[in-house]
Amino acid sequence: MTKPIQTFNDGVLFIYAVADVSDPGEAPEQGLVIKWSGVRYHERTVGERRFWNALSRDTKISLMLRVPENRSIRDGDIVLLGDQPDQYEIRQLQYIEGAAPPVMDLSLERLAKAYETGA
Repeated sequence: MTKPIQTFNDGVLFIYAVADVSDPGEAPEQGLVIKWSGVRYHERTVGERRFWNALSRDTKISLMLRVPENRSIRDGDIVLLGDQPDQYEIRQLQYIEGAAPPVMDLSLERLAKAYETGA
């Protein structure tokens, strides 16, 4: 059986870690540090079950994206889509078996308060 070929034609995203970005000796300040840039993605449907299960845990899944697999990405990392101003927190990662190339799904929650990006 042939593996389904994944396409990533819906846009480009950037993934950041939240870290202390203050200068040495200054008060700690949380900001964004790039982890993975220029990543192509495929937008997926946030299913009813996923939406309501997340809502029962006080999380609102706003967006679900499929991207090439990268094991350095973690829950809590921040996603920006192209040049859009909204920021999303990765609430769940799922590695998809049997896909070519290897992929992962990112369940994202829109942040009410965005981090400074320095841009």
